[in-house]
Amino acid sequence: MKHVTFVFTLLMVLLFAGCTGEAPPAVGTPAWLWLAAKDTYKAGDLDKTSIHLEKIGKQGDNPYVERARVWRAVITAGLAQGHLELAQAYAKGWIANRTNKTFYLRQKSDHLKDAQRYGIGLFECYEACTKQPLDKTLVLEFTFPKGSGAEVADLDRVYKGMDMPEAKRAEVHEKALDRGVVRAVSAVLTTADDVPGAQKALASGRAEVPAARMLLAMGAALETLSVVFDLKNLAEPDKEKLFHGRAQDAAKRVLAMEPEAPLKAAAQKLQADAEKALKAKSKKGARR
Repeated sequence: MKHVTFVFTLLMVLLFAGCTGEAPPAVGTPAWLWLAAKDTYKAGDLDKTSIHLEKIGKQGDNPYVERARVWRAVITAGLAQGHLELAQAYAKGWIANRTNKTFYLRQKSDHLKDAQRYGIGLFECYEACTKQPLDKTLVLEFTFPKGSGAEVADLDRVYKGMDMPEAKRAEVHEKALDRGVVRAVSAVLTTADDVPGAQKALASGRAEVPAARMLLAMGAALETLSVVFDLKNLAEPDKEKLFHGRAQDAAKRVLAMEPEAPLKAAAQKLQADAEKALKAKSKKGARR
């Protein structure tokens, strides 16, 4: 599959070069990686898209790095939250299921590990974004993701510990991950619940958003994902604290920008939630 994707990307690059009359970008360069990210995104391979975008970010200052960072941030935020939702469903299902508890426990563990991996990717994007000037709008340059922002109906069967055919289970997983990405993109453009508005905003495949809105969306996602590291899940309290801390930092940065009322209210709530969580962790640590 990787070989097929590489060959198809190369063909796309050559076609681009033929249409524009320009020499095709060299393999591995930011320009090539940007085209490869567009190709894998169109094919529905969000993991590979994220990898391409991460590689662009590692090549220093280049014409694609800012757009790649924003794109990677929403993909990793969405996939991490999708995997977290699946992990929570399997955790509940493990309690209800009486015949295949080992399977449910393994699924919970696998999805938590994926939530951790993508969550750390989002954390990296946040760190990189906040090291740059945030006095200009940020650009989203990709088509609206496939899938729906609605709850996945058949995921309720997982919560209830019910058996289902593997094909149906794979479909549920895919829909949950797609939903996570749809809501993550919507959170940056409008709100996570306003998918139609977000689709309209990104209808042309390009949208500009205030830095405050992007920071708020990343901060809210980091706060949500902090639960991945709590004692009931991966039990990594230092990482849990870091995620709360960055959420708090994002809220403070947004409030310092004096945003419009809805963003201000959301930032104030995020700040309060993160501070409450950090205080609770400090109290627990003091009692040990």
